[in-house]
Order: sequence, then C-alpha cells, then structure tokens
Amino acid sequence: MPLMLRLVSAIAVPTRASTRPTRVDYDGDGKTDYAVFRPSTATWYVWPSQQQSLITYAFGAVGDIPVSGDWDGDGKTDFAVFRPSTATWYIWQSQRQSLITYAFGAVGDIPLSGDWDGDGKTDFAVFRPSTATWYI
Repeated sequence: MPLMLRLVSAIAVPTRASTRPTRVDYDGDGKTDYAVFRPSTATWYVWPSQQQSLITYAFGAVGDIPVSGDWDGDGKTDFAVFRPSTATWYIWQSQRQSLITYAFGAVGDIPLSGDWDGDGKTDFAVFRPSTATWYI
C-alpha cells in the first residue's frame, strides 16, 4: 500500500485539507480505487486499480458533499453528491449512464450513504442535528 500511495502523490493528486477522500470501486474489480473529491471545484480525482492513469471528472457544484456508493447495483461506484443548500442528491449512474436527482432531507441535514436494506444498492439517509434524528 505505501508504494501505491507514493505513486498517487507523484501524479499530483490534490491533497489540500479541503479535499475529501472517498472509499470507492469505480471499475468494479472488487478493489478499492484511490479517489478524492474537491468541494471547492466540484472535481473528482480517481486512480482506478485497473488503469495506469488519473481520471478527473467534474461533477456537482461548489460546496457539494460526496456521497459515494453503488446506487444502481452494478458493482461499480457511482459519482454522487448531496447539495446541502437544497437537500438534493445528484447521482450519475454508471450502469445507465444517466443522471438522477432526488430531494431527500432538509437544509442543515448531514448526508450518509449505505446499503441500509441489504439489496445491494446504496440508499439515502440523513441525520438531522437540530432534532438528533436519523431519516433512512
């Protein structure tokens, strides 16, 4: 693992404090790919385990929060963000190559993604600090 980390840093993957690392498998090979999301530019930087090059992908808007997951159940991580200003989720589904938007939560909620019902697909969830309540 340290060898790969040195390789990633050698290709200048952003490492600012404002960059958010995500645990993902974009190529569907069962191995974690290195990826970060920079909210200040809404840019994803991905180093897939099966490729020898960095992929940059502009998806989302400045200030969005990454909510990675396999939203369409195809075994690959989909690009996804939660927009806190509108409590809207934006998901680029890798299987269908289509964008879906979903309003879930309220302004001020904290988004979480996970397979909450065990069906193999990522589900929506938010935590509302004002009431200390989870919505799944």
